[in-house]
Amino acid sequence: MTGEIPAELGNLNNLQYLDLTENKFTSSVPASILNISALRILGLGVNRLSGTLPSDLGRKMPSLEELLCGDNNLSGFISATISNSSRLRKLDLTLNRFTGPIPESLGNLEYLEVLALGANNFFGDSTLSFLNTFDKL
Repeated sequence: MTGEIPAELGNLNNLQYLDLTENKFTSSVPASILNISALRILGLGVNRLSGTLPSDLGRKMPSLEELLCGDNNLSGFISATISNSSRLRKLDLTLNRFTGPIPESLGNLEYLEVLALGANNFFGDSTLSFLNTFDKL
């Protein structure tokens, strides 16, 4: 599939699984999709998406277990609100253009099993001190 991801997908309030991986979608991720509170798995990897993820990412997605956005052209910061998706098990943001510090709040994700952040432009605390919180879980 090509073109933009239809914003109308955000009207599917009971949608739990959306996999749009390995297509040729362009433009940004529609905010409407990131507001589906029932969504458990969101696969957007290996496309041509650009733009930023919303600054309140995670606030409206309490059921989210997998956020897979690797291999795109997404940029900007990763908001600390990502930890509001407290059931998150897999977070893949590899091969994008994200910048800024890696949010310390990732340490609050007690179910996190996969954290893939490689091939970005993160900077800041090189000790990744948030990883110490995983020892306490």
